[in-house]
Amino acid sequence: MHRRSLRLRLLVTFGLGAFILSAFFASLTYLGIEHVLIGNQQRTDLNQSYANAALVRSTALHVAARAAEPAQLDREGTASNVLIQTHNQWLSKSQGAVTQDVSQDVIDAADGGAATEQTLGVKGQEIFVVGLPIPSVETQFFEVFQLSTLSHTLGILLLVIGAGAILHTLME
Repeated sequence: MHRRSLRLRLLVTFGLGAFILSAFFASLTYLGIEHVLIGNQQRTDLNQSYANAALVRSTALHVAARAAEPAQLDREGTASNVLIQTHNQWLSKSQGAVTQDVSQDVIDAADGGAATEQTLGVKGQEIFVVGLPIPSVETQFFEVFQLSTLSHTLGILLLVIGAGAILHTLME
């Protein structure tokens, strides 16, 4: 039986070690960046929801007969849908908004007076749902943000980091 040369065994061993080390650091980098990007996106979306809920509240207080129309809300630069519920009735919703995107847990929390947020997977896409109570006008404000752009960015980042780890291993 023919034994492999020492040089080949060392090359394979060090190459495998370099790949494992590169993959480990690539994973750490990806997970760290993913955490920061998702956290920043959710904070931005949450702040936008608070601003939009304040607009609904002020409009509803000044015009007793109707709540703010979703078209008036500041949704520039966001892929979001707005839903407004009063006395368990959906008053208004923006074009494309679907009440099924808001889970019963979020509705119950907003009904109970608690601001809540939830990230869900719906129809193969990630969404971020914010539910805010507006007790002064007995209304709940819900905003659903699509996270597809962020998911796409993270997918590209994963490919680049993975390719870098493989390239680094081959160059060792």
